[in-house]
Amino acid sequence: MSTSFERVSRFSVGYDMREVDEFLSRARSAYEGRDPAFSGADITAASFATERGGYDMRVVDEALDRLSDAFALQARDDAIAQHGEDTWIGQLTERAEVLKERLERPAGDRFAPAAQGSPPMTRRMSMPCATSSSPTSPMATR
Repeated sequence: MSTSFERVSRFSVGYDMREVDEFLSRARSAYEGRDPAFSGADITAASFATERGGYDMRVVDEALDRLSDAFALQARDDAIAQHGEDTWIGQLTERAEVLKERLERPAGDRFAPAAQGSPPMTRRMSMPCATSSSPTSPMATR
């Protein structure tokens, strides 16, 4: 798949071009073939190694945002075709109500605690970012 993403200078760090191209090729095949094994969640979870002179991270991230929107619209259209618009709107409303209730809780109470005997979450979670603050960072995440 040929892309026309801007590249950063050879002194700057961008996304690994081969990884981005391969990912977008898989995404395109999935979108055109309506492959249920590949979804918008795969796009949201995508991460790429970095390299000097690679693709401009901001430009790739913007393209991935548009791609994620396209997958969401396709999923919506498929759900409406399969179950009807009223059912889709009902499910959407239920999810929105759950999120609203959670967001209205005080900080520290927004998520349920782990069940008794469950191991605590020890892995440090990081927020996605479009750029890496360190050129030596092994991975940049979306």
